[in-house]
Amino acid sequence: MKKTTSKKPTNTVNQVTTKKPLWPFIAVLLLIIVFLTFRKFGVAATVNGQPISRLRYWQRLEALDNQRTLQQMTNEMLIKQEATKQKVSVEQSEVDAQIATYEAELTKQGFSLDQALETQSLTRADLENQIRLQKLLEKMSPAPTEVTDEEVKQYITENKEYLPKNSTTIELHNYVKEQLTIEAKNTAMEKWFKELQEQAKIELIK
Repeated sequence: MKKTTSKKPTNTVNQVTTKKPLWPFIAVLLLIIVFLTFRKFGVAATVNGQPISRLRYWQRLEALDNQRTLQQMTNEMLIKQEATKQKVSVEQSEVDAQIATYEAELTKQGFSLDQALETQSLTRADLENQIRLQKLLEKMSPAPTEVTDEEVKQYITENKEYLPKNSTTIELHNYVKEQLTIEAKNTAMEKWFKELQEQAKIELIK
């Protein structure tokens, strides 16, 4: 005969486990995150324990800047967008060559590039960005009309007292022609970029 083993019935009536709600812990965690975020990004400085909010700091900066930085940023974006559209690019070697030229000129004057950048509160990355933008403008804007010898002669006659002294006729001619060529390029770039701005849809949100 098989022995039958009787199992004691388990009382499941009172064995319902109650789970504590998680929302109080989540709320506390969120408060901690908000506090740390405000501490890091909401306060710019403290004076004897009294905080200066970063929002007030930004508002003061914006008032002083009068949206010049924002305008510059929109100009840079517009140039980059047009460069992408025209498939125009600037190689790093072109940027490096321009920086080398600047360094050589500054060395002649007894300065270093880093010193010059520091006086303008700029970094090398800032300089590279500006050079790249300038060269994009040069490549995309139309070439100016070539400066003629007659224009050079007329300029020398009208501005002789302001020109370098002790220069030969050829040296003076070449110097003036170079300056007038640079001026013509800048004028052409400014005209082209102004037309580009007029065609673009730019909205400065105040």
